[in-house]
Amino acid sequence: MLTIGVDSHKHSLTAVAIDSAGREVGALQVPSTPRGRDDLLEWAQSLRAEARQWGVEGSGMYGRPLAQQLTRAGESVHEVSGLATSRERRGGVGVHRQKTDTSDALAVARITLREHTRLPQIFPAGVAHRCKLLTEHRDNLVLQRTRLMNQLHAHVSLLDPLQMPGIRCAQGRDILSAWAEGQVPSTDPLLRVQGQIVQQLARLILIYDEMIQQLGLELTDLAKAAVPSLLALRGLGALTAAKILGEVGDIRRFPSSSKFASYCGVAPLEASSGERIRHRLSRRGNRKLNSALHTIATTQRRWDPRARSYLERKISEGKTRKEALRCLKRHLANVIYNLLRNAAVSQSGDGAVAA
Repeated sequence: MLTIGVDSHKHSLTAVAIDSAGREVGALQVPSTPRGRDDLLEWAQSLRAEARQWGVEGSGMYGRPLAQQLTRAGESVHEVSGLATSRERRGGVGVHRQKTDTSDALAVARITLREHTRLPQIFPAGVAHRCKLLTEHRDNLVLQRTRLMNQLHAHVSLLDPLQMPGIRCAQGRDILSAWAEGQVPSTDPLLRVQGQIVQQLARLILIYDEMIQQLGLELTDLAKAAVPSLLALRGLGALTAAKILGEVGDIRRFPSSSKFASYCGVAPLEASSGERIRHRLSRRGNRKLNSALHTIATTQRRWDPRARSYLERKISEGKTRKEALRCLKRHLANVIYNLLRNAAVSQSGDGAVAA
């Protein structure tokens, strides 16, 4: 088995290959370009090993193009965290303690050789990655629109304070359209300048509205096509489903529902003392997934009789309302995990979910 560790940077990729005994076989540094990635794969193939596996540090950032190219070529690729690389470099046997690209790549290779069964495996990007990119872009647009609305509010409060509440109602778009067309009469020079600013802000907001709406429709179509069973869960809308898909990625990364719950940050941490057995809130894990589960749980608490019955049962067992809600979030993590796994089986027949 040949194991190759890669230390990825913005302008370069450094790879070190080791054999099954951990001995260095070769090293290569290439530019982080399409041609450089091709050269790196050709170099690895020239080593003529019966089996080959890769460990890539930064596979979600600068190493992502290489990791995706390798997976498309049929290579086995694993993600190695920067923290693990640093620990291996400082304490690993036979690894240079000085921080260089080569020593980091060697540390990545040693970690991959030793822990490949426990490291997250990287799969070809697909629908999930598209959902992640689009949801992040939509969230950024919403933030920018909010910022523009706040600026608009400051100026309109001086021009026509009575119109401000109407912006957020059903007729809000008509009001914005009127402002965008310059229908803000004023004879005062200062107010005329503010009217010009309001006109420009209104035009920008309308553009943002159109882009946000278009992204919402695209994300809805992606979510419905990828996992329609997920949308059947009460309290889970299409946009939240798309965000979950994007943050989860390939469900094969999680061997069990408990691993998935830990990644979502809903696996409670024990905080017992003496005879009192308690668990406290975990602030670890993916906070976007945690927020999505919180949204679903609070919605079900209002509208789903089964969720209310579940919460009441937990409270009767001695849990506080917040602890009961955390239990519901943990339960929802199991439900979503099983829905994604079932969708994987129906789509691929072998338990894999397309990323």
